[in-house]
Order: sequence, then C-alpha cells, then structure tokens
Amino acid sequence: DVDGDGLDDMRASATGLRPRRVYLIRGVPRPPAAIDLAVAESLEEVITFLGPRDNRALGALPGDSMASLGDLDGDGFTDFALALTRYCCPSPGESQDGATYIFSGRPDFPSRIDFSALSEDDYSVAIRSTHLYTGFGNSLAAGDVNQDGVADLVIGAPRVAAGGKSDAGEAYVVYGRRDFPKE
Repeated sequence: DVDGDGLDDMRASATGLRPRRVYLIRGVPRPPAAIDLAVAESLEEVITFLGPRDNRALGALPGDSMASLGDLDGDGFTDFALALTRYCCPSPGESQDGATYIFSGRPDFPSRIDFSALSEDDYSVAIRSTHLYTGFGNSLAAGDVNQDGVADLVIGAPRVAAGGKSDAGEAYVVYGRRDFPKE
C-alpha cells in the first residue's frame, strides 16, 4: 500500500518495450477485470517507472527486480525497492553498473519516474554495486533476516565471479534501518 489508502497495490513489468517500463498499479475499491498496459501511462491509478534509454535494464529478467519492503522508514506507507541492472558495456558517460533504489511510499507519489532523468528527490536511498557488469539487482527479495522488526533487502548479482568461477553470482543482504543514508 504505497499511497496509504488501505488498498493493496501491484506491479507489472513491460520489459519488451523500449525503454522498459515498470508499472505500480494503485489499489482501487472495484478493480477492473483487466488493465491494458498499452494505455497504462494514461490511467490515474498507474505510476510509471520509465527505464533509461541506454543498455541498463529496469525490471530485469529473469529475476524479480522490485520488492516490497513494508514500512521501512516508519511513516505509515509501504516502501519498495526497484533495481536498474547492467550486464555489459556502458556507452561513454553512462553509469558503470546498476543500482537498487529504495522509494518511500507517500500519498502524492508522482505518476511518472523517468530513470533517464532520475534525481535524488525521486528516491530515498540508492544502493550501488561495487562490481562491474554483474547484473546487480537482477533479483530482489525482502524479509526480516536479522529479526529486528525492520525489513531487510537481499540483492542478487548473478554474474559476479566468485571462488574462481565466472558468473558464480553473489547475494547481498542490506539490513534495514529507519535512518538509511541517501547513498
């Protein structure tokens, strides 16, 4: 419940479109039987996350790169993480690898977030990879790993070389806290 209206919200990905899109569909008392994603951006109950026009992947496949974190910051709204991953070769001037962004829920969430023009005002926290071209954020999961009452985030990076093996992969646990630094 990102907007605090008491209704569950859901996510849909349009990874076949260029640029890629992830839709956060706000709950409504009487949901329609179907939502045509071709017109999703024009619907009032849809928040659109528009991927960049480079080769970073928003809503990467095959993993699930969006995770609900519950009320991470204690403001009464559901927060969530969304990953922007990179598998290869940035163009000059582009970011070297992906990042996972934590967004704080709020009642006035903008209808569109464009990752080509993402600013620090758009997200609460950015968690950046320390390795290049690893698929950092390809999969995300949340749960209270250390049982402190605050959601923790698990970030998958399937192409990290480990133990002498290329693409062995790693998973990183980011312990949740109410006062995350911005970066």
